[in-house]
Amino acid sequence: MKKPLPNFCKALYALLLVLCGYALPASSQSSVFNGPAEMLQSSMHNLFISSNGRYYIQTNGGNTGFNYWWNANGLDALVDGYLRSRSSTYTTRMKNLLYGIKATNGNTYINYFYDDMEWMAISTLRAYQHTGDTAYMNAANILWADIQTGIHPERGGAIQWNKGTPNSFNACANAPAVIFAARLYQQNGNAATLTAAQNIYNWTKSVLVNPTTGAVYDSYDAGTNTVNTNPDWVFSYNVGTWIGAALELYQVTGNSTYMDDAVRTAEYAMNTRLYNGVFFTNETGGGDGGLFKGIFIRYFTLLAREGNLPAATRQRYTNALKTSAQALNGQGINPSNGLVSPVWTTQPGASTDYSTQLSGVMMLEAAATLDQAFVYKDLNYGGYSAGFTPGSYTYNDIIARGALNDDITSFTLPEGYSITLYQDDNYAGTNATFTANTPWVGASWNDLTSSLRVNRTGGDGLKGEYYQGLNFNTFKLSRNDENINFNWANGSPDYTIRPDSFSARWTGRIKPRYTETYTFYLNSDNGRRLWINNQLLIDQWIDNWNVEYTATITLTADQLYDIRLEYFEHNGGAACKLEWSSPSQAREVVPASRFYTPSAVARKAAPATIAASDKDVNMLLTASPNPLSDRVRIQVANAGTAARLQVQVYNLSGAPVKPLQLIENGQQADLAGLPAGMYILQVRTGNKIFTKKLVKH
Repeated sequence: MKKPLPNFCKALYALLLVLCGYALPASSQSSVFNGPAEMLQSSMHNLFISSNGRYYIQTNGGNTGFNYWWNANGLDALVDGYLRSRSSTYTTRMKNLLYGIKATNGNTYINYFYDDMEWMAISTLRAYQHTGDTAYMNAANILWADIQTGIHPERGGAIQWNKGTPNSFNACANAPAVIFAARLYQQNGNAATLTAAQNIYNWTKSVLVNPTTGAVYDSYDAGTNTVNTNPDWVFSYNVGTWIGAALELYQVTGNSTYMDDAVRTAEYAMNTRLYNGVFFTNETGGGDGGLFKGIFIRYFTLLAREGNLPAATRQRYTNALKTSAQALNGQGINPSNGLVSPVWTTQPGASTDYSTQLSGVMMLEAAATLDQAFVYKDLNYGGYSAGFTPGSYTYNDIIARGALNDDITSFTLPEGYSITLYQDDNYAGTNATFTANTPWVGASWNDLTSSLRVNRTGGDGLKGEYYQGLNFNTFKLSRNDENINFNWANGSPDYTIRPDSFSARWTGRIKPRYTETYTFYLNSDNGRRLWINNQLLIDQWIDNWNVEYTATITLTADQLYDIRLEYFEHNGGAACKLEWSSPSQAREVVPASRFYTPSAVARKAAPATIAASDKDVNMLLTASPNPLSDRVRIQVANAGTAARLQVQVYNLSGAPVKPLQLIENGQQADLAGLPAGMYILQVRTGNKIFTKKLVKH
């Protein structure tokens, strides 16, 4: 391996990009969900953190109580934020919560409920694997030692629910124990730990899992030999953790029976708990139940990323996750404060439980990973993982994303991606390109990668621009959309856009597979216009729905043609879908691989550079007063008074020094508490990023 550039050079280069207002184009799922995920994380911290900063309270509506198992899962959600952002803001919050849970729980991690300790064990082990901080591993070991006191050898190794009910064996106390023990075995290689995981798994499967449907029942009373088979007591978190338990043991052992079990239960969820494309909308309450579907999403997402699943199955699962996230982002979030609804298809009230907020965070954090290539430490997609969106990654970049140098053994690729591995830093030395999921890179590449590139082998979707108003009146945001296949129901494309009276414009290029006459099918609620190759093919700018419009055009294979689709929503339902067909191609939604955003086309034509115009764009940003004391008013010209600004402040080393703030255009951002000195202000609105130096006195 060649010696990498010093860290200070990398930091200086990153800061240069910030100062110039330059950012690499975001890929579609990251583009759609990174911002909302960060917003929910920020609102969760700001609205639920206790007055002493040690834990997150029950509700933002006045109940300041401490709930151990909610906070244990809260640590897991903070790890999600850290993996997405790699920001020290999250490592600080994680460490404060780790010690805060212990202090608030009587200066111990030990708890009365075995399942509560298992949630904490899972979170601390995961935090250790991604930070290397031994404080988390120490906590995990303490918890596992106590969890094992609940094991009943006479019942095949099952774990009782809590320390006062020796006859109560719940799914929530057993499947999470399997997840933790299987991961711990990967960490320490202790065969007894794997045996314990398999014993617990076998008991749970024999007693609490329907062998035909895969449904997971809530509990078993050993005193009466009664299994709870009430279909209303098949809860999403038990379904999710059973999927997770099966997946972990499959990855450790390679035994396909475990994978079959995971898929059977996943299909149960797909067939019985997916309503209008949204998971578990039948779970409508708060309290403990508010956290159930977030836990399900966590483990269902891991299965959807599993490299050994058939591609069609992975795609179905991924699509279900995307539509659920779209529903939450467009219908279930209060845009004024970032609160999440217990029902992801309706607006929340004035108060939300921390458990409910956590589920929303887990959903959007999961959705933001769906367009990433994941590399793994071990064979068969095992061990720690790190996600990479399309781009180039040096030695330092790989480490910054959570992988280690010379430590990549397997990887998964989304459809239409390739990955090129390089033996040396800065894309030097021997290289090899892969275009499919690879459970082992082979002896010639195992643990030898020092830099890499992730590329799209096809298109990357279209540029979507969204407006409030029927005729593109007030710009709200821009993002990459993989395709045009949306059903927003009574919601909108994003929490920042009010339902009803909004419009959208998608632009880019389209590349046909064949030299043939293509038929385009456009279904929308409400108006629509479609141009291809600058020809207006469909012009129905009218307020109707449930009408399919078609048009034909002759296209040449592999040639890029301009495409523009405009849409407005008046009131009620909101949907838009674009399909195509030809004599050689079955009718389908036009896929992302056939669309190219304007920036993608430009990148193919010439290398990206930092042009003078990129620097000049920051003249649109006004921050006053500057120098400042504690607050600064921020205004972006031409963004409109209703624009929402994402404000981040960095020190001169490029590290964030304040949590992300969401303000309206023209409002003030809070810089109180920062010492005097120079800082970098970064303001994002839609797809535009502005930067300015600030001086605090």
